[in-house]
Amino acid sequence: MTNFEKTYRKIVKASAIYDWIVTAPFAFPFLVNYQISTLNTLHNYFGFGGQIPNFEPMHLFFINLMGSVVLVWSTLRIHKSEPLFGFYDGIARVLFSSWMIFYLLFGNATHLLVFFVIPESIWGIVQLYGFWLYQKQSRKI
Repeated sequence: MTNFEKTYRKIVKASAIYDWIVTAPFAFPFLVNYQISTLNTLHNYFGFGGQIPNFEPMHLFFINLMGSVVLVWSTLRIHKSEPLFGFYDGIARVLFSSWMIFYLLFGNATHLLVFFVIPESIWGIVQLYGFWLYQKQSRKI
């Protein structure tokens, strides 16, 4: 294993740890209301544009479902930080970032989303570019 591959695997693992920290409150029914309340407080305190809607049980179910899937995916990347997982995670982050930007521009979502879209985009770019470099380096060996 080359030094670059070791570094790239650390990046994949670090992005997974970040996901765990950010997503865990959304994955569990007993935490999600507290997390939404905290986001709502921040939204109001800073006077962000857009809005945070009232969440009904069905909305919360989908939040918990998505959070659970992200936690499982993150756990896999923590325990097995394969370069290919970094590539797929990078693609997922580009998609997530795109939807966040879409809802910021066209869906009247809280502008607090900017604080999610920035790290999401950075992790996506770093992992996709890193995978490209990894592939380029692998062909030379």
